[in-house]
Amino acid sequence: MKNINLNSTEEAIVGIVELVSGIKREVTKGKCRQRPIALSRSVLGYMLRDNGCTSQRSAEIIGKHHASILKYVKDHEWNLKYYQEYKDLYNSCLDEYNTGYRKAKVQLMAKQIKELQESIESINLELL
Repeated sequence: MKNINLNSTEEAIVGIVELVSGIKREVTKGKCRQRPIALSRSVLGYMLRDNGCTSQRSAEIIGKHHASILKYVKDHEWNLKYYQEYKDLYNSCLDEYNTGYRKAKVQLMAKQIKELQESIESINLELL
């Protein structure tokens, strides 16, 4: 398996699905078709695509063909409606993503904004 560089959003999604499902990313990238692993792979593929990854990039991350990602996206609504196990895993991953990752990202941005405002104030004082 080749090592892929992930951006922060991709890394967060992969980590969240790994944490919630309990299935390591190496196993998710494998060829195993056991239900828990396939569900984890499907949720991961959908979440990556839904958060801005191309189908090709999402497929590269999970070690599948881009057509698999298109299938995950196509089946997502049906899975949410009729497949309780999928729905539970997806909702748990989505909750973790929304409350954990996005909250941390907003807090980081707030800290950076505060630091920039302080820098601007000190520059303004130097100019006076």
